[in-house]
Amino acid sequence: MILDGKLVHLASWSDLIDRADFAGRLDESIYSPLKEIVGIYTLKEKHQCGRSECGKWHYNGYVVIAASDQLINIGKDCGTNFFDVDFHEMARNFNSRIDHMTRQRRLQEFKELYVTYSERVALIRGKVDALRGGIKALKLINDQVPRPIIQILRKMIQARDPMIRKARRLTKEERDAQAAMSKGAIHEQYIEEDIKVVRGFSALFPENDFKQVVFKQLQQPLEEFTHLLHKIRRFSGYAARSSAVRICNNSSCVA
Repeated sequence: MILDGKLVHLASWSDLIDRADFAGRLDESIYSPLKEIVGIYTLKEKHQCGRSECGKWHYNGYVVIAASDQLINIGKDCGTNFFDVDFHEMARNFNSRIDHMTRQRRLQEFKELYVTYSERVALIRGKVDALRGGIKALKLINDQVPRPIIQILRKMIQARDPMIRKARRLTKEERDAQAAMSKGAIHEQYIEEDIKVVRGFSALFPENDFKQVVFKQLQQPLEEFTHLLHKIRRFSGYAARSSAVRICNNSSCVA
């Protein structure tokens, strides 16, 4: 994989060996001192360390710019053991750069999607505004629905049960059968029968409320992201200005 013009994470070994600046294996007199770590890999197959003095095979390692400006691969443990603190510091800096670039890439990808999401939310809100008159009419009808029906609907929503049921009194035969089974006692006078399943009943659940879906789940996060983007731009400006400041004393200046 190539990121920002530099080799960062190998998807396959060919990502490295196909490069013209890959040296394969080098002697210490050629590769030392190492200049910079520019890549990392974790592969399914083992590959030989690029240090000719080593010769070990490993799954995990780094891609490094040698003193000769060529690329070689060095095993993760081999690098730490042979180059000690210097290699560890280079690896730490490299991993930090990868994390930073990955976050930047993800942010950029979402910024591109952000425009699409915002347009879709605006489209949805526009359609709802166009239907607002109809919604008001439905509300008026809703207000005229008998209270017992509203109570039944609330119970159905609470139970998340789309089945409409109707209570009816037990017939004489059913009461007699119940009495026979319970030695003369009749425990129930009524029974509920399934009438019909309401299609699309889940639309009445609280989490599917229009305000919940459009505002809290879509519009509000997008507005928060917009606010964060403004902050990022402002902090980026601070960082750019800070990097341009020169600290001077009587004899020298430091950028």
